[in-house]
Amino acid sequence: MQITDNIKKIIKNLSWTERYDIFAFIVLISGIIYSPFLFTVGLVLMALRILFIGKIKDKIISFKENRKVMIFLLSIYILNIIGLLWTENISHGLFELNHKLPFLIIPLFALCACPLKKTATNIVFTVYVSLITIGILIGITHYLIDPYADNRVLIPTARNISFAFHICFAVSVMLITAYRNSHLRKLLLPLTLLFCSYLFVSSLISGIITLSILGFIGFVIVLKKKNIAYSIVTVLLAVILISCSAYWLYKQYNDFFTPKEELTIHTDEKTASGNDYMHVNDSSIENGYYVNKYICPEEVEQAWLNKTGVSLNDYPPSKQGIENYRYADIIYRYLNSKGLRKDAEGVNKLTQKDIENIQMGYSNYVYAERFSLRPRLYQTFYEFERYLRTGEVDDMSIIQRYFWSKNAINIVKQHFFFGCGTGDTRDCLIAPVIDRHPELCTTGCNPHNQIIYIMTAFGLLGLVFMLLYFLYLPVRLNLFTDKYFTAFFVIAICWSFAESSFESYEGMTFISSLMSFFCLSKHNQLDKNNTSCRKQDISAT
Repeated sequence: MQITDNIKKIIKNLSWTERYDIFAFIVLISGIIYSPFLFTVGLVLMALRILFIGKIKDKIISFKENRKVMIFLLSIYILNIIGLLWTENISHGLFELNHKLPFLIIPLFALCACPLKKTATNIVFTVYVSLITIGILIGITHYLIDPYADNRVLIPTARNISFAFHICFAVSVMLITAYRNSHLRKLLLPLTLLFCSYLFVSSLISGIITLSILGFIGFVIVLKKKNIAYSIVTVLLAVILISCSAYWLYKQYNDFFTPKEELTIHTDEKTASGNDYMHVNDSSIENGYYVNKYICPEEVEQAWLNKTGVSLNDYPPSKQGIENYRYADIIYRYLNSKGLRKDAEGVNKLTQKDIENIQMGYSNYVYAERFSLRPRLYQTFYEFERYLRTGEVDDMSIIQRYFWSKNAINIVKQHFFFGCGTGDTRDCLIAPVIDRHPELCTTGCNPHNQIIYIMTAFGLLGLVFMLLYFLYLPVRLNLFTDKYFTAFFVIAICWSFAESSFESYEGMTFISSLMSFFCLSKHNQLDKNNTSCRKQDISAT
């Protein structure tokens, strides 16, 4: 009852427009986490606030007072308008302008809403953390109930990579707040532990790497403020942690790539049933065993049929998104991953759990491990091994990113200064690969790296705009002394390396929202301080 009364009192102290601003922002952040529809509704609410709520005269005055800040906050949208000048595909260029509307609407909305009261900021962040918590609880429940849950869709309506960066930002803000406010530690530290645990359970590698970078930066900052003895102990613990992680990675690498058997084969050797083995003369290796050695297809086919009643030419009812793969494409790799020969004897050694794994589409027994990073790591090893051996890029996310990035860099070399233009970027990315890899072109051949993408679209000019957007205002406004902003900045940069953050609505909204509110709030604060100083000088005179 007391909590309800406190909430009512807080809301009562807010004006009607402040309540509207909070509601619009909450709808928007709900959208970028869970629902494109809510994202659109949030943008519409913000546009209505810009156009119809509040006095136009006051907004014009505010824009003039903050014009230098606003020019930089709107620079990415301005860049896309400029890029139309050398665009041939104008219709797609206009589509891109519509797609980039968050870079126009959100800074203007922030201008109308700033300065935000601390109460409003607390409400928005509390809702933000609550939304992420709900998603994590849904994901963990899904993971615990379904032993074959796909980590990529633990939260059905959330995009994995963007959700990981939301977790990183929420963790950063909670830790900074807990460090400053001891009264909130009992609430925030368990939540932080839950959020970090989910990153590892769901194998969100981008989030884990980003959180590690943030942890290192936080570690350096805290270290400077402690005594020498504390610093030495902390450094030793950090060295131990890094050494153990490096050793674990080295051990997994060796387990996958170091042969556990000789490459040379005994061509006269036969199966236990007296049949001939088939050998492919390559060095394809997985879990330390050569995949294409000691294969007897007819024995595997018959043994699998006897054991399961299913033909190897059938398709598994897979939950892993590989419905186009037959049992025949899976079982040989699975047998190999366990160090078994691909014959009747090997099939008969499979346990019921192994059979279930194969039926669920797992081609390596490690992929079925739970509460472990090994499945994701081994998938990455397999992708690189296959690419280096065959040059194939199908169904391999990391290798496809490398392939697309290499393709985009070649285009940058051809259009170094001004890029392809706002509307022609997609066509330029697709053209070189459409004949060789048409199946890859459905996604637009996006390099999943914002630096590479913006140079593909706008060349060196685009890179300059991006650097100014991320660095000019923060440096000029001295924002890097703010730990909250520093955390946001690191996450925004990591997001830009993990995918084309200015192309996804989640990335655009996250970066544009926080950059706008941080910069405008700091600018207003500096103006207020300068005005106060001038008044004091006048009084003294």
